[in-house]
Amino acid sequence: MPDFNPQDDTPASPYPQKNPLSTAKIVLIVLAAICCCGGVPVVGIIAAIAIPAYSDYSIRSNISDIQAALETEKVPLEAQFNQAKNCDINPSISNKNIESVTFSPIQNAESIEGCQITTSFNLPALKNTRLIYTLAAEDDGMAKWSCHIIAAPKQYKYFSPNCRNQADENMLENRTD
Repeated sequence: MPDFNPQDDTPASPYPQKNPLSTAKIVLIVLAAICCCGGVPVVGIIAAIAIPAYSDYSIRSNISDIQAALETEKVPLEAQFNQAKNCDINPSISNKNIESVTFSPIQNAESIEGCQITTSFNLPALKNTRLIYTLAAEDDGMAKWSCHIIAAPKQYKYFSPNCRNQADENMLENRTD
């Protein structure tokens, strides 16, 4: 049982009191050791990891914004295709990271079989990259969207998995080994 101190009416703690600055002192000692013993390489290593990771994050975020903007364009284009079997609609996308968006028909000799949205990017990391959404009628008569990209393999990581899978399949089909 802890001792009772009659002067302050509080029981004495069986545990020694900690100095509240002990954690801060340890942090300062560790930081001083890092700075004195080569803190520049440590900061350099951290920056070498953090800067590319942030760059990738930023590009993926921009692509997500672009894909969200394209989702709103898919609805009226699909309605136009289902009602009139054409792709005569003008894109109304406003996004600073989009260089161009085109809607075009996919046609054979007799009819239009679908529509395509082709997007190019206004991002230096995605120069010469195209994101293509294709709306095509299935055997059951329902229209279905698919996605693929035309890009260098190192740029696939920025796109959603369903687009990456299509790009990988296209690369395998077009290989000339």
